[in-house]
Amino acid sequence: MVDWQVQTGERGRFTMPENPAYLRIVAELRDQIRAGDLAPGDKLPTEAKLRERYGVSTTVVKWALSILKSEGLVEGRRGSGNYVRQSRRITRNAAGRDLRSAAGSTSPFVRDATAAGQRPTWEHESRHDVAEERIAARLEIEPDAPVMRTDYRYLADDSPIQISTSWEPLSLTAGTEVISARIRGRFGMTRAYRP
Repeated sequence: MVDWQVQTGERGRFTMPENPAYLRIVAELRDQIRAGDLAPGDKLPTEAKLRERYGVSTTVVKWALSILKSEGLVEGRRGSGNYVRQSRRITRNAAGRDLRSAAGSTSPFVRDATAAGQRPTWEHESRHDVAEERIAARLEIEPDAPVMRTDYRYLADDSPIQISTSWEPLSLTAGTEVISARIRGRFGMTRAYRP
């Protein structure tokens, strides 16, 4: 609940939504795509229908679609609309993941994408954050403890194929090379190419 007061002296309370409208749209469409209710090649509802369904502006719908496109789930076709993207599969070789002594990259993603004949790249953005309850439980730290949060977007031949987020407790990693590398990147988007 948020308290508010206008210049007339009127006071009131209202409840802020848990997530902004564009994130609610993203979550619903993402769930439909993952569940197969919206299959590869299916056309998404038009922007007008999404505006009407969610009671939002064109800008909010465009933000939602932009996120789905950046995650590689949706593609826009000029003059036609937005469609569920046909995903290209990379087989992840779990049996060879710990072969750190082999020649080449130690990154499982790089090895798997290269083996599939695709050029692997990724982007990451790191920032200081606090651990929400669910994350704190997984890391076995107190809720609201300081963490380094890193969001990754993995690409094969410049097309997004995977997203992930990692959290490192600052109580363990502060002052280490893990954090130093993130600081050198100035907490901004970094694109790394690994042949």
